[in-house]
Amino acid sequence: MTSKAQIVKIKTNFKGITLPAASSGKSGQAFEKILSDCGNPVDPGQCADYPKYELEVKTKELTSRSANVVGTMCIDDIIKFSYETSPIAKKFQKQFRVKTENSVIVSQEIFNFSQEHIQLLIKEAYDIVREKIIAGDRSNYIPGTKYGYLEKRRNTESSYMFRISVGAMASLETSSKSTFGNLFSYES
Repeated sequence: MTSKAQIVKIKTNFKGITLPAASSGKSGQAFEKILSDCGNPVDPGQCADYPKYELEVKTKELTSRSANVVGTMCIDDIIKFSYETSPIAKKFQKQFRVKTENSVIVSQEIFNFSQEHIQLLIKEAYDIVREKIIAGDRSNYIPGTKYGYLEKRRNTESSYMFRISVGAMASLETSSKSTFGNLFSYES
């Protein structure tokens, strides 16, 4: 049996680097370019930015109250893909989360969201919004649970962002650092 390489820390310290103001993904795109310039090209497609390591890169301004975007999917793909086979699941295993204050990087950390108790929370939210899409809901905002909802992308009728509120993301970050998964298991 082969084991997957596990990234637990990024050696390069990016603290102090200034990124563009967080707007329409410009901050994240600028940081992905920095990573690429360091010899680590990012694959910004439908799977994690670093598929080999199941590692997604995210940037967030500390004062932002805007919900976190996990990923974007078109309606046909939401209907087609269960949570387990969706880009959302691929992007929400491990994340290298870079936080900025006044556009300057102040923290960088890897979060392991692959733990079963966390995945079940995201899966539940995804399954709820997916069922609503399958049933024909095309609202601008489609509620799921505390841990995820859909928001229609601007200027499109066929694409949604799967988002997690700032408070719920903070809770998931804390939970990812707990030993809960080492002590307990789930049965369905």
